Amino acid sequence: MAAEPARGRPAARRRRACTMCRVVWIHPPLHGDSWPSPASSVIPVWPHLIPFGTSQVSRTASRWSGRPIAEPAPLDCSVPADGASVAAMPNDGMPDAPHGATIETFATLSAEIAVGARLLHSIIAERGISPDAWDEITAHFTRLLAFDGSGDLVARYSRAFAATQDRLLSPPEMTVEAWAKLSSDVAHRGIAALVEHHLDDATYIRLGRSWAERLAKDPPLAHRYHQAFFAHEASRKR
Repeated sequence: MAAEPARGRPAARRRRACTMCRVVWIHPPLHGDSWPSPASSVIPVWPHLIPFGTSQVSRTASRWSGRPIAEPAPLDCSVPADGASVAAMPNDGMPDAPHGATIETFATLSAEIAVGARLLHSIIAERGISPDAWDEITAHFTRLLAFDGSGDLVARYSRAFAATQDRLLSPPEMTVEAWAKLSSDVAHRGIAALVEHHLDDATYIRLGRSWAERLAKDPPLAHRYHQAFFAHEASRKR
């Protein structure tokens, strides 16, 4: 009798697109498979870098405007039959956006609203956008981002959003050793560690972006981070 083929499946990656982020599930290796060698020894310094969900954008816009966001019409997900119809779309292949808005404009304004320093009306008025127009823009891009199978639109939104928030809000100052301890604490205790350090999710995300950039450019600083991080990890096992 022929040997029964091995059950299970090798390590695989399954992508699940959600409203504003892409989660990658990595299955453990089975039947002798092994993990690939890591490309870098850098310890992850932040859990999530997607800065702001579209559902939060809608809720924030609704709260500041005092009116609910208009319910978007169903998205037409059909594929055009010919290349000409795709080429005719403005904004890099996206359906025609209302009021000439781009994804970068939407991300920038959303970031300014999320900071909460000013009312929505004053923020959009500077761009000549009325509350009704902002509702249309929000519904349009929320719909597109929710169906962004490739992730390109989400990446553009995230880059513009993060750049605006980093420009408006500087992350708290701390030493690399303090950042290593915070990273270790958050990895093990989650939100409780942030509360203990008087930080919220948004601030932690900005810290993660800032330190990721600094550590990538400064190997000696990255070495100090690794030493401090592993020291805190080792102390937990005692």
